[in-house]
Amino acid sequence: MPLLKLTLAVLALLLLFALAMLAWLRFTPVSVAHGWSYVVVQDNLERITSLARMPDGSIVATLSPRQHLGGPGQGRLVQLDLANERYRVLADGLYKPNGLLPYPGGVVITQEMANQPVLRWKDGKVEPLLMLVKPESIVGTTAGQWLVIEDTTGGRLLQVDPGTLEKTVLHQGFKAGEGVCVGRDRRIFVVDNKTSVLQEYRDGSMLTVLGGLHGPGFLRCTRDGIWITEDVTNNGRLIFYDYEQMHVVAEHLHSPQSVLEDGQTLLLAEQGRSRLLRFTRQ
Repeated sequence: MPLLKLTLAVLALLLLFALAMLAWLRFTPVSVAHGWSYVVVQDNLERITSLARMPDGSIVATLSPRQHLGGPGQGRLVQLDLANERYRVLADGLYKPNGLLPYPGGVVITQEMANQPVLRWKDGKVEPLLMLVKPESIVGTTAGQWLVIEDTTGGRLLQVDPGTLEKTVLHQGFKAGEGVCVGRDRRIFVVDNKTSVLQEYRDGSMLTVLGGLHGPGFLRCTRDGIWITEDVTNNGRLIFYDYEQMHVVAEHLHSPQSVLEDGQTLLLAEQGRSRLLRFTRQ
């Protein structure tokens, strides 16, 4: 009996410790590197995932509430009104909407759910374009093609001709492909959430460019470098890779997703806390 009581007491202490750790991870505030600051811009964006700037300067986003298998689509495409902390629903009934790519007259939307098509929203209407397997990020190339990555075992990096919708497989074999972007000198970069590296697609091969990542998810290429977010629940980071070194800009983010430059600042979709953050270099 004394041994049983001791065992139960130890288990109770371990449980309390685990709960305390989870609470600390859940509620600890975002921390930023020296020379950076952040503010919460809007906090009523349920599981915000992607951000994109339209040709008229407006910002659209995808909201992706948890989706029940077999249930109706819960996702939405929305237009943000940051000044008033509101949004306008452009389309709903989407299935885990993820990637966004502005396209003449509208925007292309990927849906990260099996058997759901890539969509185009235009003039207030949604139409299916093509079928892929759990597509995530989508980005345009300088040659006017689309690059799409699939988040599934054996997932592919695809090039799509927007005119004919013809698909070309560039690479296959991802475990959970999530991010793709086109950087300086037309270099193609990708991340797989199940690995710890940033890779470059070059001449049919995948080359490791950077290590030390934890669950990388989203990529945004710029002339000066690549923004990387880590899609992990409690301690995701915002990272900038300047094509030579990795710089950690923020930590303790909850499932950070898409980023978008906004003048001299950076917007970040923090999905785990359903809010939009703005980072500023001081």
